[in-house]
Amino acid sequence: MKFYFVNCLFYDCATVAGWALLERYIVEKLLGAKLAHCIGGLTSDPVKRAGWVFVLHEIHEHDSVGSMIYGDTISFSGEYSQNRGVVAEYLTWDIMAQLECPTGHAVLPLPVTEALRIPSADKIAEAQCFGRRIEESARRMWPRVDFSSVYDFSGKVFSAGKSVLNNALTCLKEAGVDIRDPVQMLYVLKVLGPSDFEEIFGAGEIDADFPRGRQPVVATDVCQLSQRYIQDYRHIFDNPKSRSILEGRKILIASTDVHEHAIMIIHELLSKAGTEMINLGAEVDPNQIAVEASTGEVEAILISTHNGMALEYAKRLKEELEKQNIKIPVVIGGILNQKVEDTALPIDVTSHLKKLDFYPCPKLENRFNRLLESKIKEKEKWL
Repeated sequence: MKFYFVNCLFYDCATVAGWALLERYIVEKLLGAKLAHCIGGLTSDPVKRAGWVFVLHEIHEHDSVGSMIYGDTISFSGEYSQNRGVVAEYLTWDIMAQLECPTGHAVLPLPVTEALRIPSADKIAEAQCFGRRIEESARRMWPRVDFSSVYDFSGKVFSAGKSVLNNALTCLKEAGVDIRDPVQMLYVLKVLGPSDFEEIFGAGEIDADFPRGRQPVVATDVCQLSQRYIQDYRHIFDNPKSRSILEGRKILIASTDVHEHAIMIIHELLSKAGTEMINLGAEVDPNQIAVEASTGEVEAILISTHNGMALEYAKRLKEELEKQNIKIPVVIGGILNQKVEDTALPIDVTSHLKKLDFYPCPKLENRFNRLLESKIKEKEKWL
């Protein structure tokens, strides 16, 4: 059984380690299966990337079934030359980490187009050839690299992760959950979700000034990046004009796929502006959105998408909303492309989304302000 290492859903590396330990407890101790963890996709710090390999080595008691170390996607941009440098950096560390601590995880040279679209076969082949060249350099560098900071990270995070595991098992048992029943455990954890899990069972000190009410033992790169984005975009939401529109509104937010980073940021920004948020999380079916919006209290829907499914998802959502006779604004942001008809690669589907009467918003800085301004002028009751 393979699990994606959920460093994208938590703000503290200790919680990530605790969750991974809890997954291993359920899969290997309760179900008797063997568990493999995937890691890396939302980690750019080289010490953390290598460190997670070492942490997994401890979590699996030096008997890890390697799966995949995903490429660093959060550092990518629209500049291919810059992306090639990102690949060279993270791949060097990933290969050296395997040489130092061979858990069997495969490394992944990402195509430089990753941030913009699903890659072509040529770009995938090009990335693999580039990766092979990086391996040669990494093998030469490895004997001369000091991994002491990586070992320090691993020890600190693994120790704190064990306390998260113990907190969770103890509290769930006290709450009446049969912690020997894997179905019960999986159901309760699904209902809790990452935010409540971290707030209740986290290892960091209680502190209301930090996300989820705790000081991270070691902040994840997603946490640090999220806080940076929140600071950068706060001015769009935290001003009298925006507040006059947003305060007291009820807005539903969801992601079409496993990528939850964007809605975490939007949720925080809108909440600070006085908006009541209904956050359905990741991998939300259009029907779920329509059902939730059918209460009559939701005034707008915000959708984040990444995996080249923007148009297909929008069409399905449109159908579900029409079935429920829901007529409220839908803003859709993220990677707004999809492979359509006979195209070899995904194309931009912004114009198609507009025809569905949706509001495309690929980037906050170049769209959201204008949306706010237009709605202020029209004095419509939504964003």
